[in-house]
Amino acid sequence: MTRPGKYFDCAGVGICALDHLALLPHFPAADEKLDLIRFSIQGGGPVPTALATMARLGARVSYIGKVGSDACGRQILVELEQLGVDISGVVIDPHSRTARSYIWVDSQTAKRTVVLDRSNTSNLLPSEIRRDLVQEAAFLLTDARETEACLRAVELAKEAGARIILDLGSVREKTETFLSLAEYPVVSEVFVRKYFGSIPPQGAVRKFIDLGAEAAVVTCGPNGAYFGERNSAVYHLPAFRVEAVDTTGAGDVFHGAFVYALARGQDLAAAVRFAGAAAALKCRELGGRAGIPTLAEVQELLEQQREVVPVRLA
Repeated sequence: MTRPGKYFDCAGVGICALDHLALLPHFPAADEKLDLIRFSIQGGGPVPTALATMARLGARVSYIGKVGSDACGRQILVELEQLGVDISGVVIDPHSRTARSYIWVDSQTAKRTVVLDRSNTSNLLPSEIRRDLVQEAAFLLTDARETEACLRAVELAKEAGARIILDLGSVREKTETFLSLAEYPVVSEVFVRKYFGSIPPQGAVRKFIDLGAEAAVVTCGPNGAYFGERNSAVYHLPAFRVEAVDTTGAGDVFHGAFVYALARGQDLAAAVRFAGAAAALKCRELGGRAGIPTLAEVQELLEQQREVVPVRLA
């Protein structure tokens, strides 16, 4: 699956957290008390979950990040290693506290609200990026959160001819710089609204390409995804139909499945369709990690819903 001379299909640089998930009968109002339906603790973070997805599908991946020398950090690393993710590039900082996230999931809509606690959590430093891990990968996935470290990783990856996949959730320092360096920005419609304002997803795809991207994808949850590449039309992929429990991590699984498909040599349309199916299947379970599908499950859904195909837009 990897390119000739590359050991890893993908290396990833981004923040991690330990997710604490509560499935609720509905979102509570102010001063309301609720009994939860179900509770789960799982590893989280956009890049680690994407890498976990790739590993489960059969890819060879490496995670570069930082955790504290605490129980939460140990749980994150044990989970990643069990899933088959190389964690040799993870820095364990005895002076840092591992990030935690607290997630409420509305059982009626499968939508979630996330609060991230990075108090006393140290950022990964540029000097802590492992050159060998980055340059032995065909793709680099980054969330651009730890700005300078992520820029260093992008620089090293480009030196070695890797393709850059960008997962942006919010507009942050040097967002424009990252967008100018990425071959594949794959972002949500929430990011599009924050960055471009009120433009439709298909317009955002074109704007990303105008900024220098080779191709771009905008994910829209239940409304599917919009995508396009340079010198080509923009397409819309409808969402696959599943009984959704929780959308936490759906975008992260989309990223992982998308990179997996590209690494296998699939074209953009096929990669987006594959990723859309994987993301939909994740939504059947509580949490980003518990719902990661197998390759056989993704292939089965693709076959069962053959009518879900990209539609060219005018």
